[in-house]
This record gives sequence, C-alpha cells and structure tokens, in this order.
Amino acid sequence: MWLFQNTIILEIPKYSILGFKKFLGKVVDKIEDVAEEVKESYDERQERKMDEQDFEDLVDEKKEELLDKFEMKDLKDLCKNILGEVPESEWDDEDGEEYEIKPKRKNYLEFIDDAMDEEDLNFEQIKNFSIKRKIVSKSFFDFEYQESGSTNEFDRIIQTIENEFPAEKIYDEKELQAQLTIFLKTKYPDSDVKREISNNDGGFVDILMDEKYAFELKVPRSRTELRNLRGQIEEYQEDYSNLCVVIFENEDYDISDDIEKYVNIYHEKYDVSSVVLHGKKRK
Repeated sequence: MWLFQNTIILEIPKYSILGFKKFLGKVVDKIEDVAEEVKESYDERQERKMDEQDFEDLVDEKKEELLDKFEMKDLKDLCKNILGEVPESEWDDEDGEEYEIKPKRKNYLEFIDDAMDEEDLNFEQIKNFSIKRKIVSKSFFDFEYQESGSTNEFDRIIQTIENEFPAEKIYDEKELQAQLTIFLKTKYPDSDVKREISNNDGGFVDILMDEKYAFELKVPRSRTELRNLRGQIEEYQEDYSNLCVVIFENEDYDISDDIEKYVNIYHEKYDVSSVVLHGKKRK
C-alpha cells in the first residue's frame, strides 16, 4: 500500500488475482451445469406432456371405436347400470296429439360424452363393462401398453409388490391390507389407492388402485379358504378386468403345496396373477 496525491493505492498480489479468476471460472462452470440440468429437465417434462397428450388422443379414438361396437341395448344398460339414468325422451304434438320421441343412438353417445366430461364416467368403466358383456375381448385394449412403449403397467405394479414389499409379521388380513396400502401410496404417490371398495354384488375388494387395478388379499389357514377364493375371483372379475391375488403364507401352517396348486388354478382358469409373500403371523 502506498500514498499518491492523497489517494491510497492497494497493491493486490498477482497470485490473488489469478486465484479469484479461477474461483469465478468455477462459479460460471457450476452455473452452466445447473442451467443445462434445468434445460434437460424441462425438455423431458415437455416430451412427457406430448406423450401423455398423444396417449389421451389415442384413448379418445379407441373410445369411439369401442362404442361403435355397442348395440342400443348395450348403450342403455351402460347408462342405466353405471350412471343410474338414461337420456330422457322428448315430447312433441301433432294435430293436437302428443307423442313421445325416444332417444336415438346419437342421443346416448352424447349423453355418455357429457357424463365423461363431468367425470361421472371414465374410460376404464366402459372398458370393464364391454369385457364383462363380451362386446370385445381384453386384447382390444392392448394399445394401452403398446403405445406407452412399455410392458403392462399392472404387471409392473405386481412385480414391484413381489420384489419390494416387505413381508413383515402381520396379525390378520386387515393389517396386511393396511401395510400394502401404505406401500402402494408411497411407491406411487400420484395414484389413487383405496381400501375396501364395494362392488356391484355387494362384496368388497380389498384394495383398488386408480379405479382399475384390484387386489384381493388372503392370509389362508386351510385349503378351504383357497378354494373359496375362486368364487370371489369370478365375482370381482365382473367389475375389474385387472385383478391380482396377494397371499401371505404363514409359516406356521403347512399349506405351501395347496397355495402353489391354487395359484396355478387362478392363473390357468381365470388369468389372474398371484403374489405369494412369506412370513410368520404375529401372535
């Protein structure tokens, strides 16, 4: 430091200036890296939005194709069974006499579209109805997975349960139900996971995910319970085309062979997948 015409001059060592430049360079590099990450994240989000929109457009097209296969009776039953109502008749008079104009096919299709816009009806409900009535086969809906470029989403969820769900000690089916519900909510935070949802026959499915993936849970003590499950599967398949059985095999009971036998029956006869968890029932 030295004085020149009443002004203090600070001498900064050359190595300090070089160090500061190096520091600034690192800061700039870091900012550029962060900016690139943000840009990539934004691009990925935009691409995902485009994919989702394309898929939604495809679902709309498939819905139109599906409803074209419905007879008038099917359209009436769909509205009556799911919405609880049908399009109203119109009345007109001619020569002083009043007569009824019954809803035509066009009126039913508009009624269904309006219900979907109001979210009183969704594609999954129409899909399940059409499969139950044998209007189309399950293969009609393979586009849901082919277009996403992935395997069946339901299969992936089942695999996740099989590979990652901790088979902790449980007391009964209620506790297993609670644990699996928490697991699914944690693993799939954007999904709607509900417990004990009633079906049209007055029964209850243990867990329902996104209104389309159903899980029936069992902690069997005997072969009889596994045999009786066949009736429940038949009942639930009338409402849900995607059904999985989750069985907790209690090591205190010697029914491994029976479980293996009925798991094969569920698959071969009903095309239903099963997940078998192993552990000990909590006293």
